[in-house]
Amino acid sequence: MELPWATLDLASSSHLNLITRYGPLDLLGTIGRDLGYQELIPHSVEFDIGEGLRIRVLDLETLIAIKEELAGDKDRAVLPIRRRTLEERRPLVPSAASRQPQVT
Repeated sequence: MELPWATLDLASSSHLNLITRYGPLDLLGTIGRDLGYQELIPHSVEFDIGEGLRIRVLDLETLIAIKEELAGDKDRAVLPIRRRTLEERRPLVPSAASRQPQVT
């Protein structure tokens, strides 16, 4: 059986939506204005999700910056909640990177 992503070059700007036993998973080659893994890794946080699996996700500040600039209506509707969450977490959780994300 050939997997749908078997021929997909994940180093490209491709976007793949998967449903896993853990829930939905979006694989993005680039995000925003062609920001790739190397540009975004300083703006990410690593999580242990169990069973020896570790993942990286964008820090909330970077996610908000990207969504503010490029998001559609659905993402914009959630921005106030994300901003409020960031305000509430700021005193508790340091940013993944001390500098502002580059979303140019």
